[in-house]
Amino acid sequence: MNKETKEGLSMSLENFEKFCDKNGNFMQSVNWAKVKNSWNAEYIEVCDKNGNIEGTMLVLVKKIPFLKTAMLYAPRGPVCDMHNKGVLERIFEKLCEIAKKYNAYLLKIDPLIDERDIFAISNLKSLGFEYHPERQCRQLKKNSKILHKNSKESLFKKQIDK
Repeated sequence: MNKETKEGLSMSLENFEKFCDKNGNFMQSVNWAKVKNSWNAEYIEVCDKNGNIEGTMLVLVKKIPFLKTAMLYAPRGPVCDMHNKGVLERIFEKLCEIAKKYNAYLLKIDPLIDERDIFAISNLKSLGFEYHPERQCRQLKKNSKILHKNSKESLFKKQIDK
């Protein structure tokens, strides 16, 4: 089970799955993507210089055809050391490509982190996420830093501008 990446390299979904089994949650697995069959699935994998997986993220894509946009959702993702800001940044750089591909307006994530883990929360906020502990969900809106690297607008924008 392989998936072609943009760079032309083949990413092993079996290795992706093994990494998620060991470090993550079923909702980040290839099999969860099959359950959500009305959504498209995109897979992100980042590796160290020796080819060892450092982080992964299953991104489910819900297309909204009449608006020519999509919502992205990473249930219980990303799967990585949430204290390693470098790995998080590389995952979200790849996410930007997916967001552009689908003209996404929103990304929701709900990683497996403790709500008292100020380092993980701080890393996500530095990437432009809003933290909603009451919903245990993090959101990234279209005009945020991560989706628009050149934007000088607020990281915590309330409304989605089109």
